[in-house]
Order: sequence, then structure tokens, then C-alpha cells
Amino acid sequence: MTVEFNAVNISQDSKNVQFILALHDAGGMLIGVSEQESTIAPNADVRETLEIQIPANTNGLSLRVMVWDSASDAPHTLMIVEG
Repeated sequence: MTVEFNAVNISQDSKNVQFILALHDAGGMLIGVSEQESTIAPNADVRETLEIQIPANTNGLSLRVMVWDSASDAPHTLMIVEG
């Protein structure tokens, strides 16, 4: 599966971020992950793409898109999609 999204930096500083696409089973166990690091210029809007393998049966699975900036202690969840 390919997930495409726009990442927008509304600050006056460049941001070093890591985008994380995580696949979890019904019990919350991580079963797949895709990561990509990116530097986003001030006031920039960039297109990002992450790919992950998805099993044929998606019952009970959830896919989470997260961003982790270098200034944070933990990633921020942007979206959760459940199968």
C-alpha cells in the first residue's frame, strides 16, 4: 500500500521530521512499519510518500500515520485507519 500526503511547515525555521507509517494488529502489536526522514523548508508544502505491505485480510488491523519532529519526545499521530 502506498500512502501519499502533503506535509506543511508553517514556521519560519526548517524542520527535520520523521514520518512513520505503522501497521498494528487488533491487540495493538506493531506488525509492520515504514519510515522516512525529511527536512521541510520554512513555509513549504511538500508531497511525501510512504509504502508498507498490507496482508490480504485486514480485519482488526489499524494503520497509523505519525510525524516525529526533532524537538518532540514522542511522535504525533496524524491519522488512524482501522480495517
